[in-house]
Amino acid sequence: MCKVRCAAEFLQMTSPGNLADLTDRYLQDTLTSAKLARSLGTIVDLLLQCNEIGAIAEQAGVVDRCIQGIVDCWLMSSKLRQRTPLPGSKVC
Repeated sequence: MCKVRCAAEFLQMTSPGNLADLTDRYLQDTLTSAKLARSLGTIVDLLLQCNEIGAIAEQAGVVDRCIQGIVDCWLMSSKLRQRTPLPGSKVC
């Protein structure tokens, strides 16, 4: 998916409804699903694909979205741990 998005950026297929638009929606859906499932592996895999591709991945904004996805996933996990009482602890 990252390669297709970067190809769209390289070929300047970035107008609404074009290849970049379609891959952006797919990327967003993938990141949202990974965050809800708290699946860092999926997001890290996307980020590793970006590493293979190079600077065009950053130019297309894929790297920033993956990093933000990792941060969001970590924050969600952190919030859940704060709400879940430890075994044997008293809930006020």
